[in-house]
Amino acid sequence: MKGTETWNAVRAGIVDIGWCFHGYWPDITPLSDVITLPGLPITSAEKGSEVLWKLYEKFPAMRKEYAEIQPLALRTSHPYFLLTTSKQVKTLDDLKGLKIRVTGGPPTEQMKALGAVPTLVPMPDVYQALDKGLVDGMGAPWEAVNAFRLYEVAKYDTIAPLSAVYGSLCANKQK
Repeated sequence: MKGTETWNAVRAGIVDIGWCFHGYWPDITPLSDVITLPGLPITSAEKGSEVLWKLYEKFPAMRKEYAEIQPLALRTSHPYFLLTTSKQVKTLDDLKGLKIRVTGGPPTEQMKALGAVPTLVPMPDVYQALDKGLVDGMGAPWEAVNAFRLYEVAKYDTIAPLSAVYGSLCANKQK
């Protein structure tokens, strides 16, 4: 299952527990999307996850976003950097017009503001999209580079203050 399918399945009791990746449907928890703003001083997935959970605990409006399910964990990725296939990005001008795979919400808006063409591609399809030239690059955390073998198709990396993404491990309220 992907997108809101997992969230809805947990809510409805079709599954007891599910891993929900919020980057595919950012509008369902818009206050939590704050953690995906680019340039935050988050240096690791552990630190980002801690910050997100503390925000959840502190702000009732954020907890309300999760009212229909029971979050067991909120997790972020490591901060993203830029991977590209045919051209190294050294300046903002280098980024202009490149099709960059992003997730929804603030990461999409960041790429628009930087002059790139944000392109939504599900993570399982990214390797092939990079290999076939459907996208010129992507924002990625280090864990994705290894897990999806992106080093085979992306020749260049640019360390830049991009965003992180987040997800939740959720349980059905009745369980």
